[in-house]
Amino acid sequence: MPVQRVSSQEAISKDEFHDILRSWLRLNEARIGPADVDGRTRWLHIVDNAALYSIHADAKREGVVDYLNLVDRLNGDVTWSRGEESRAVLFGPEHRPITPLYLYVENDAFTGTWKAAVRRALFRFSKRHQTHRIVRQQFLNEELSTVKRETRAKGNTPSQTMSRVLQELRDEGLLLFVNPGEYLLNSGPIDIGAEELPDDAVDAALLSGNAQFTDVETTVSAVVTRQRVGQAALRRFCLKVYQSRCAFCAVADPRLLTASHIVRWADDVSCVAS
Repeated sequence: MPVQRVSSQEAISKDEFHDILRSWLRLNEARIGPADVDGRTRWLHIVDNAALYSIHADAKREGVVDYLNLVDRLNGDVTWSRGEESRAVLFGPEHRPITPLYLYVENDAFTGTWKAAVRRALFRFSKRHQTHRIVRQQFLNEELSTVKRETRAKGNTPSQTMSRVLQELRDEGLLLFVNPGEYLLNSGPIDIGAEELPDDAVDAALLSGNAQFTDVETTVSAVVTRQRVGQAALRRFCLKVYQSRCAFCAVADPRLLTASHIVRWADDVSCVAS
């Protein structure tokens, strides 16, 4: 199985890169990316010491083995430097190339601003926890040290700087306020049926236009009845979309309105809402 692609917006740290390579080596794959993808495709993006790097999809197993052997020999502290005549990365104190690795410098000053670093941290956090919900304190605990390293911060109040940048990203619409200390990452489709979100987050997703409602998770009890998990979210979604009116007869009394599936739940336990 090829390595999952990582965009520049979600760029990972060098340590995370090493972990991904080690996990990939346990698989019987010849190259990092899928066989049907152009080998020159930038497949993984890595941030280190205020520079952005990418490794191509056709990075070979022998190159990965050679590189990780060097990492182990140097106790994890392997330096990356740019070649004089190309973007190809040279490794370690000897500045030697590892040809089948195909790692290149994309931008020497990619992480110059706090905002760029915090944006990447938000996407990393979201991807790591498989959620659009950002709890501020948890986010700070997990990502502040990485952001400080990427920005080379030297101030005494980095957490305050992080909070200021989060507010700026909220003003720009990337973050939506849910509750004090809690945001919704407003990027890409937000599946309000599959993800456990508080009502305020569901409302924010709907108002932003990024909400979608696909599969509603269901559970079948050991007894006689079936409990429909997510039904309340489906109802809120339908009421929002149809302005609290029946789609067929225009009745607007919420007490008389129900949210139902076109296909009976008994016939389709995946509960796909259309």
